[in-house]
Amino acid sequence: MRIDEIDFERYSWQDLKDTQLGVDYAAYRGWVYVSVKHFREPDVLDLRGGESDQYDPYSHHFIARESQSGKIVGCMRVIRNTPELSLPVSHHFPDALIDLEPDPVLITEVSRFISTASSPRLRRDVALLLIRELAGYSFDLNQNHVVFVVERTLSRWLKSLSVPLEAIGEERWVEDEHGDLTPYIVDLKECDRALAAAHDVYAASESSSSSAHFGP
Repeated sequence: MRIDEIDFERYSWQDLKDTQLGVDYAAYRGWVYVSVKHFREPDVLDLRGGESDQYDPYSHHFIARESQSGKIVGCMRVIRNTPELSLPVSHHFPDALIDLEPDPVLITEVSRFISTASSPRLRRDVALLLIRELAGYSFDLNQNHVVFVVERTLSRWLKSLSVPLEAIGEERWVEDEHGDLTPYIVDLKECDRALAAAHDVYAASESSSSSAHFGP
């Protein structure tokens, strides 16, 4: 399997509702997030093994699938900050977004960031291109900052990819996620430049946004 044999697509929750892809996507999240990683209790799963929560209708969902089989090999959820529902980071780390330079209303939050492709290199490339899709989507909306709330292992891995994580709070135990987590903010323009310089697969890929890869 090569990276050019994987398709990356973005969906709203409404796009996915009552579709087979929506069922498969929820089951994929349930398998990784609940059954493998144990970030949530098994009782959150639906009868088909799917995982979802109250943030899904307020999110866009990026899904990576093998072109021929349709098998899901990666995903990322981007949660919008809305008057109806604030970002999860504000619940777990109430002070994290206070006094930040970017307007918190223009900040989104990444979660359910998963890559399970068949080899370490392909898993890395899928993750990179999910971030590329995030950057293109965000630039189109003039949103240049995103929050990650992650465990130490994932933060180290993201930093090893050259993702410029900036901590905006101290690590703490988050009961809902069954782990010690730290909130980080990422300047997506800086991130886009860094990943394009560090990774050929990122730089060579088509972007959905004309602002991506050294945009203004």
